[in-house]
Amino acid sequence: MELVQHDVDMDGIRIRSWETGKGEPLLLVHGTGPGAGSRGYWRKMLEPLAQDFRVIAYDLIGFGESARKPQPPYFDSALWQRQARFMLEQFGGAPANVMAHSLSGATILALAAERLPTIKKVMTTGTLGASLPISQDAIQAWTFPADEQALRSTAEMLVYDAGLIDDQYIQGRMKTLFSGDYGSYFAEMFQGDQQRFIDEVALSDEQLANIDCEVLMVHGRNDRPASFQSSMELAEKIKRADLFILDRCGHSVAFEHPEKLLWLARGFFLQR
Repeated sequence: MELVQHDVDMDGIRIRSWETGKGEPLLLVHGTGPGAGSRGYWRKMLEPLAQDFRVIAYDLIGFGESARKPQPPYFDSALWQRQARFMLEQFGGAPANVMAHSLSGATILALAAERLPTIKKVMTTGTLGASLPISQDAIQAWTFPADEQALRSTAEMLVYDAGLIDDQYIQGRMKTLFSGDYGSYFAEMFQGDQQRFIDEVALSDEQLANIDCEVLMVHGRNDRPASFQSSMELAEKIKRADLFILDRCGHSVAFEHPEKLLWLARGFFLQR
C-alpha cells in the first residue's frame, strides 16, 4: 500500500509522519540513537502491518526527518511525551494501539499510566523504563560515531547477527549522519552523564500500578544496550502485561525479527 507523507506542526516545530493501510489504528514510535527514525527502524514492518492496520509512524523531534528543537536541552522526555499525545490525536480521537521502541517504550508507558482515552493497547520492543544502571553499550549507542568504523561497531552491537550490517546499510547511515551539523546537535543532546537519561524516563511503582490497558513487552535475550531485565522488572509491576523474550535477538527487534514481531502484533492488537 502507498506510504503517504505528512507534515504537522506542534509548538511551532514540524513533525514528519507517514500513513498507510486501513483497519485498527496503530501508532509506531521509534527509539533514540544516531540516525534513528521511523522509516529506518520500522521499514521491514510498515507494508505488512498496512494489511491489517491504519498505521501512522512519525519521527521524534530532533530525529529523522522531523525538525529539531530550537533551544536546548535537546534531550527532552517531556517534549516527546507531548509529541506522542499529539500524534495519538491524529486518529481523530479514536483509541489507538501503540508500538514503541526503546526509550519511546518508556514514553508511551508513562502516558498509559495516565489512562489516556486515546491509548487502547501498548506493545514495546527493547524498552527502557526500569531503574537500572546504564551499560557501556548504552553509552556507545548514544554516542555519535566518529567515523565509519565506529558506526559499524555500534550497528553490529545493536544486533545479534552482525551479518545483517552490510555495506549498503553502513553507507546509507553514513549519508544520513554526516550531512550538515547533525553530529554536533546529537552530541549536545546526549552530553554529560548519560545515567540521568535512564533515570529521567524510569517509571515509578505507582505509575506502573496505574497502567490498566493490556501491554505486550518484547525484548531480545541478547540485547546489550538495554538488558531484557528492564522489561522483566516492568512486566512484574504492570497488572495486564505479557512478556516475550526472543532468543538470538539484540536491541533492534523490528530489524532482526520482523516476522516474529508481526505475528505477535497481529495476535495482540487484533484479539478482542
